[in-house]
Amino acid sequence: MLRLCAVFVCLSLLVVAATCIPANPPPGPRNLHVKIPGAAGLPEFATAVVDTWTSTVYLSGTLGTLNDTAPPTLVAGGVQAETKQALENIKYFLEYLIGDASVDALATIVRCNVYLSDPSPKASKDMSEVYRQYFGTTNPPARMSFGGASLAFGASVEIECTAAPHKSQFFNTL
Repeated sequence: MLRLCAVFVCLSLLVVAATCIPANPPPGPRNLHVKIPGAAGLPEFATAVVDTWTSTVYLSGTLGTLNDTAPPTLVAGGVQAETKQALENIKYFLEYLIGDASVDALATIVRCNVYLSDPSPKASKDMSEVYRQYFGTTNPPARMSFGGASLAFGASVEIECTAAPHKSQFFNTL
């Protein structure tokens, strides 16, 4: 009986894996490393990596920095101001990649990882208040928050996201 269960599990995994890989992959590279114009950041990081087979966007950690500044400059005001600016930056990046103003770019986000330099409940509450303004409470993306991280440029907040725009609304600008 145990062998039968093991065989069933293995076959199930093979079926799932086979459905995730397209039969005729699109031409060109699978992963596109994208630098978004105006995005403040370090030259060694891509702003995003796009999996062209699945239309999945992996956004690098985004700080609450003003765009078009070198070196990157954090907005003043602490956790809430930085969270708001980081989410505005994420929205801008996704709007650039999707290239269609009719698409709610933030609604394409399926997961966020939030890093806070201050692990206190107050910092988490301040970040969550702003986060809810952008994602609401009805159908927000999956989220993980971590406190006590030492962030670049002395930032209070860093947010990385994974987005999954529908293929029909994607790659308009790439």
